[in-house]
Amino acid sequence: MKNKILIITLMYIGAISYGQTSFKKIISEYDYQICYSIAEDDNENFVVVGQHMSLSGKRDGYILKIDREGNMLKDTIFATANNRFGFFLDIKFFNNHYYIIGSEGDSGMYNPLPYNTKLWYLKIDTNMNIVSERKLNFSQDKWISYLNFIIDSDSNIIVNGSEGYFLDTINYIYIEDLFFYKLSEKGDSIKYKKYNSNGGRSCDILEKPNNSGYYAFIQNFAQSFVISGDKIFELSKDLDSVSVKAIPNNITSNFSALYLNDSVLVISGDKAADYRTIRVQTVSTESVGNSTIDYIAYGNSNWYNKVLVINSLSKNNNNLYLGGLKSPNSIPYLTDNTEIYVVKLNEDLTPIWEKYIGGDANYQPQSILATNDGGCIIVGSRHDHTVQTSDEVDIYIVKVASDGTIMWEKEITINPKINVYPNPGTDIININSDTDYSNFYLYDINGKTVI
Repeated sequence: MKNKILIITLMYIGAISYGQTSFKKIISEYDYQICYSIAEDDNENFVVVGQHMSLSGKRDGYILKIDREGNMLKDTIFATANNRFGFFLDIKFFNNHYYIIGSEGDSGMYNPLPYNTKLWYLKIDTNMNIVSERKLNFSQDKWISYLNFIIDSDSNIIVNGSEGYFLDTINYIYIEDLFFYKLSEKGDSIKYKKYNSNGGRSCDILEKPNNSGYYAFIQNFAQSFVISGDKIFELSKDLDSVSVKAIPNNITSNFSALYLNDSVLVISGDKAADYRTIRVQTVSTESVGNSTIDYIAYGNSNWYNKVLVINSLSKNNNNLYLGGLKSPNSIPYLTDNTEIYVVKLNEDLTPIWEKYIGGDANYQPQSILATNDGGCIIVGSRHDHTVQTSDEVDIYIVKVASDGTIMWEKEITINPKINVYPNPGTDIININSDTDYSNFYLYDINGKTVI
């Protein structure tokens, strides 16, 4: 644990006639932070969303705003009431507002039921003021294990995700099913649909080019435990199932998808079975699930190369980027030194350049975003096991120019928030902080050290 010093200067009125000085120190430390997704506004500022976790295990939603140089403009913790668990997982910028989706529940996955899970919707302006907030009912006995969303041609929020529940609470055997939620721009519920998938995870969703429905990209979708596989799930505008088709070419896991144009979409995923390379394929929108135009594998096959968990593909104008993780193990340990893998692609999927970033610590990139200046930005976390304990994980953000040059990289630790009261104080002073200070100094109104 780092040794930290807090110096407090305030008007202190001691109880001199009684010869005593006493105070109550209330401290909660926070050293674990992770961010999942990022969006850019019209002024080239960025907002990152994720999770803030205290040492006691409480988890809250977290939002960070930075400028184009990576300087922090504002950070806000959206605390959940009554020790509930919360996080934000995805963010989009639309019509001069940020739209954010997350989850809130009474407990984490391995904690006792009920979970009383809610879908957490937040709309904020560019000054990070709340415009609209909703916490929509979900399930008492299930948790949200994954979600992301799009804003469709009707300006509705289409949430795509997976809900988890236990088949065996003794051996912690759990399974996931699919869900889709349509919300208004204010966050009000329009439609909710759930599909039993026997372990499937809905990884991404796109609106069809003709705006008549949606394509969801599902990892391990199974209508029975015997028939399973990675699928493209076709939905109507009312979220009803239209068709289920296979994703070809042996790719799997944490799919990301986008349109190159109205006739071609691109899907990224890991190579099935060994996870040694990242695969990207183009598919004709005329025959989704039946016809593959081309695919290319990326990454050094001597290592494990995996797509990012939240979003590994991003396109802005003609700039197309792929993000990944290079690791010595298929599931990285916190002590593994890992690298961020970034590729800029031509429209035919051939690489313009590729770059590895890091390697000196444990990097866990979560999302990549093609930026308005033609470059890209990657957000995630960094942990250096040589100097940090296992409960210290920092936000890591790297900005890359369109030619592959690293413009800047930031490792961000949340600024400590300190509340000292009452001020003036008498015989009791309370100190609330989100970090642990092992030393502090208290001065009276005359500048004399009291303690």
